[in-house]
Amino acid sequence: MINEHLINQILERHFSNYKEYNLLIFLVFTLIVALINIIQNIIITRKLEKYKSELKKTEMKFSVYNQLQIESLSKLFQKLTEFKTITQTISNSENRSPESYKQFAINWTNKFFETTNVFSKEKYIFPKDIKTQYSIIHQNFESIFDFIKNERDFKSNFRTNEVGDVVFEGDYQDMDGITEKLKQYNREQVFTQTIQNIEVIRKKIEEYFENIQ
Repeated sequence: MINEHLINQILERHFSNYKEYNLLIFLVFTLIVALINIIQNIIITRKLEKYKSELKKTEMKFSVYNQLQIESLSKLFQKLTEFKTITQTISNSENRSPESYKQFAINWTNKFFETTNVFSKEKYIFPKDIKTQYSIIHQNFESIFDFIKNERDFKSNFRTNEVGDVVFEGDYQDMDGITEKLKQYNREQVFTQTIQNIEVIRKKIEEYFENIQ
């Protein structure tokens, strides 16, 4: 008959080995899970850092771009305001002396080129809608430029004498040619349209600044 004590010893040894084996498996599994978690955390952390770095670079680029855009639009707005003022002034100077009109025309021409130069140099940074609008009205700006040039040439044929009278000192043939050119324009319409167009762009710039507040 098998010794009961011996059987108990064999069973205890067997289950003891089984427990040790299971414990070992459990420890190995736990270590593997922990290692996987550590690796995942490292990967996620690195991805987050990379994302943060790229986001920071993007924000910096956007910030620099925004700042350049703000400075350029501020400059254009100022020039447009000055251009609008001088255009309003010269529109009301038709009956001024030839000498006064000539000076107004020179001042207007200077402001015209200052404004168009700012747009030409800075347009790469302007919002698309402002660039599009400016391109649309540019033809009107060219028309008023030609009109003022012809009107200045017309008035250059006159001068104010010592007693304040305006006298003709030009060439009648040249006057006929200039007069024909001026007949192609409606003076009031040219100036009104130009002032309205300037105001359209100024409003768009104002809207831009309102939207970024």
